[in-house]
This record gives sequence, structure tokens and C-alpha cells, in this order.
Amino acid sequence: MYIHLWPSNKLPFLSTLTSPNQQFLDRQRTLSLYRSFLRASRGLGDLQTRQEVIAWVREDFEKYKEVTDPERIKHLHSLARKELKGLNSTTMLVGNDGEKWRGKRPTGKS
Repeated sequence: MYIHLWPSNKLPFLSTLTSPNQQFLDRQRTLSLYRSFLRASRGLGDLQTRQEVIAWVREDFEKYKEVTDPERIKHLHSLARKELKGLNSTTMLVGNDGEKWRGKRPTGKS
């Protein structure tokens, strides 16, 4: 029989330990957010703007890649979702008439 001598909130190191499953889920959420930013940038007006946004996103993700605290990771995911929501609303405002930044196919009309 196992008896708990201390409540878990009295052992602060227990809250900082994360299971490999939690680390895996955090990594998957982070990659999903990164891919969502890349998809959202497709709707921006021109190539230069898209490249600037991608560079900004990549810089932020690189800056925080060493974070291991689960609470800090949750906070960063929350901030990223807010930024993504703002980027999505910006792309809706900018619009691009349904064409991708790569350009249109030639129609053969001159």
C-alpha cells in the first residue's frame, strides 16, 4: 500500500516535470501553429510582405525553441493563437482577389 506523505502542491519539483507524452503534444501543437502561420501568410498581398511575415514568425519560433516550462509553453501557444487570429483577419482585409502570390497563369490573350 502506498501512502502519500506530502500533498503534491508541497513538492514544487513535481509541477515542473513533464511526461514524454506532454512534450510530444506540445511539440505537435507548436508545429501545427507554425504551419498555420505559413498558411495564413499565403493570403497576404505580395511576395515581399509574405516573406517578411514568414521571417518574423520564424524568428519568434526560433527565439522560444529552448523553452521547457509547461506553463510558459501554454502561455506562448495562447499568444501565438492570438497573433494568428490577427494575421488571419489582416489577410481577409488585404485580400488578393483569389490569386496566390505566385501570379496568374498566362491566358494567351494579348
